Amino acid sequence: MSEQCRRENLSPDGIGAKIHESVDTGEISAEDARLLVRSLLSAGIDTTVNALGAAVYCLARFPTEMAKLNKNPSLARAAFEETIRFESPAQTFSRTTTRPAEIGGVQLDAGEKVLMLLGAANRDPRK
Repeated sequence: MSEQCRRENLSPDGIGAKIHESVDTGEISAEDARLLVRSLLSAGIDTTVNALGAAVYCLARFPTEMAKLNKNPSLARAAFEETIRFESPAQTFSRTTTRPAEIGGVQLDAGEKVLMLLGAANRDPRK
């Protein structure tokens, strides 16, 4: 992905080129521009692909739901939202604590990494 984010490899009228123009004005470094473009190009791609795959998977797994959707396409938005609730497109996410905290009986100091298992959120047997 790094090579595609270089100025010379981007469309001259795209958002990536606009970011690289900030190098010319001295607002950011060339390295920062490449990293910003990389972040923008890759942000959301994995989750979009995973969400679409999950939708196909869920509709194949639940043919009665697929039949409802075929009969009433206006349900598509709600069906997709239920898909991303049921089969999270992002399985994990991490955060850094900003202050001491206790989570699940475990004491954490400021600056510690916490890994959240988003895919498990809707699978809690206690709920």
